[in-house]
Amino acid sequence: MATNKPITIANPIDGVSGCIPVLDIIHNQIHEGNHYFTSHYEKIGAGSAVNILITTGSKRVHIIGEIVTDNSGMGYFSVNPNATASDSTVITEYNNDAASTNVASCSTVVNGTYTSSGTVLRYYLLGSTGTNKASVGNTAGEANEAILAVNTKYLIRFVADSASTRTVIRTSFYETDA
Repeated sequence: MATNKPITIANPIDGVSGCIPVLDIIHNQIHEGNHYFTSHYEKIGAGSAVNILITTGSKRVHIIGEIVTDNSGMGYFSVNPNATASDSTVITEYNNDAASTNVASCSTVVNGTYTSSGTVLRYYLLGSTGTNKASVGNTAGEANEAILAVNTKYLIRFVADSASTRTVIRTSFYETDA
């Protein structure tokens, strides 16, 4: 039978607010050196695409992200795309804690060999309502956070409607054991 033991918190009160400091799970992951981000910019023409291929490793990836453009187009977030990292460019995954030596187990590349999207999980129509920003997962909170399976490929894809479309695709994620 478990016994209740008192919990001791060193310096439990914040000197400014008088409150007990509490970190949400994402903020805690940053402090633990287990939170990462990517950012990719590319200017593309009408009918052209930016393909971000994320290949998870042995850990589950908890991801949020966004596609931001200055013109309209269609975005996709899919699993098991027919895409490879061949002829791609690695996107650096930065640790949110600059002092941490931890590195992500997944890999992120742009514009490899692409044949099809696989199973589309979410579609994003950008520019139809006057705003050219779409969330992949969710940027407003954890309610729609996508938790990616281990050893699986995912694709974030944007296809531009117009010439000279500036496109930014960003991700923010942390990893947990499977």
